[in-house]
Amino acid sequence: MPTKGFTLIEVLLVVVIVAILAGVVVMHMNLDQGRHVLHESADNLAAQLANVEDEAVGRQEVWGVVVGITGVQMYRLQTMTGVWEQVQNRSWMPPRYDLPAGVRLRLLSVKHKKVATNPDLAQSNAMSTTTAIQPDLYFLPSGEVTAATLILNAGPDSAQVVLDAIGHIDVRDGVYAPATS
Repeated sequence: MPTKGFTLIEVLLVVVIVAILAGVVVMHMNLDQGRHVLHESADNLAAQLANVEDEAVGRQEVWGVVVGITGVQMYRLQTMTGVWEQVQNRSWMPPRYDLPAGVRLRLLSVKHKKVATNPDLAQSNAMSTTTAIQPDLYFLPSGEVTAATLILNAGPDSAQVVLDAIGHIDVRDGVYAPATS
């Protein structure tokens, strides 16, 4: 009389199928987590830039931001000396914003031309308060800002932080594609 049950090949086939499905689920979860970190980084960067804009308007000072591959550094212009001074640490706005590991930053001008970006801020001379600073982005007391697009990349995913000249700051998903005119 034949016994009822599964053969070894049937059991191994089921195990292989379950392993493949588990691998697909884990890879999908990792991609979603990477996108979440990217979008959270873009939102945080936009918030930091909005804080700089608020400080420039509220204090009636010119503020600047140096953009690096790993984050941004905030400065304010000393009106008496004309020297850029690194912003002191405040609870609502640190003097710099560092992106999480794996997220990279690139600055484009509003005219869709690539501009030079400082290398890693941790190794850049831009961190020194004695070095002549030239900010990439300017925030004026009138509320005007340097119009620019900041691209954040994490693997194949990207997000944009867009600043327009009148001080609006937007976060957008997807790859940067200049408008054709």
